[in-house]
Amino acid sequence: MKESGAATMAQNEASCVVFGMPKEAIARNATQEVVSLQSIPDWILKKCDARSQKGGIGNQGRELGA
Repeated sequence: MKESGAATMAQNEASCVVFGMPKEAIARNATQEVVSLQSIPDWILKKCDARSQKGGIGNQGRELGA
């Protein structure tokens, strides 16, 4: 996903109950950032806001329900 330009992150070890999948993603350099569990919602909102500013998210000009 990262190679295709997707925003990627993994939860940090300190805030994980089980660090299996995040550890593998980090080891494979598949993440752009490593964040705490508490920071994930803000990270998602930041990425969505950045994409919407560039016109890369949303309805892309289509009417809702169309």
